[in-house]
Amino acid sequence: MEITNICPYCGGEMREGALPAYKYALTWCPRNEQGGIVEGEPVRLSGMPVIESVYAPARYCESCRVVIVPVPEIESFADKAGKWLDKTLGSLGDFRDFAWLSVCGFLYQCGVSVVITLSAVYAAAVMGFKTEDTLLMVFLVNITAAVGAFAFGYVQDRIGHKLALAGTLCVWIAMIAVAAFSTERWQFWVAANLAGLAMGSSQSAGRAMVAVFAPSSRLAEFYSFWNMALWLAAIVGPLSYGAITWITGNEHRMAILFTDLFFVLSLLALAPVSMKRGAEVAARLSK
Repeated sequence: MEITNICPYCGGEMREGALPAYKYALTWCPRNEQGGIVEGEPVRLSGMPVIESVYAPARYCESCRVVIVPVPEIESFADKAGKWLDKTLGSLGDFRDFAWLSVCGFLYQCGVSVVITLSAVYAAAVMGFKTEDTLLMVFLVNITAAVGAFAFGYVQDRIGHKLALAGTLCVWIAMIAVAAFSTERWQFWVAANLAGLAMGSSQSAGRAMVAVFAPSSRLAEFYSFWNMALWLAAIVGPLSYGAITWITGNEHRMAILFTDLFFVLSLLALAPVSMKRGAEVAARLSK
């Protein structure tokens, strides 16, 4: 029904305005038979603040002191997110280097997530680490990661993003192999510090390549897609490790060796990526 400026009660003219939604979306909720408010059946009158419109259009009659608020057709944020995702997926054919990079990032982040979330479990179950040993390992690995990330920036500028990421993935492959076949504590300490060196550098290299492949007008969209791939990997990676240990009867060495497969596959996914072609496509489609 079309809402006019004429008051349906007195026939006078109504003033146009709006109801501001500063913090939450404005909703109308019905009352039940007992007179209580039923919050589970709201009718949305405005979008979500920050994300959408923060006003609900309304008309006010000074004579009747009545406010009339039409119910707009509001698309849910989930529906909008789905359309944004469809748009990005639909454009991956034009950005095939970014597509391959996203596959690469998903695969190596699966492995990284296993190392981050389950290294303490592996250290305790296989290497016999106690709590104080694990805490010391985490502390030292974070120092190694900081040093590695800082130094890697200079290496990346010198040899290029793709070659630098490939080198980092090779370090990850070596790290997993050392951890899987370690029989002495010092060997596992070597693996842990290799993980620290590779952890910060792999993250920075991937994000730097996204910046090269993303059109200037769609940077946020491409970074969001990249982050979504990494968040999905943070679920898939640890689940795969858990599945392998369950299938093999708590064979943690077998599970960590399987994790190495993620890094090998990510290295293969990186092979078709062309920095020059990807940058040229991004520049052309930015215009």
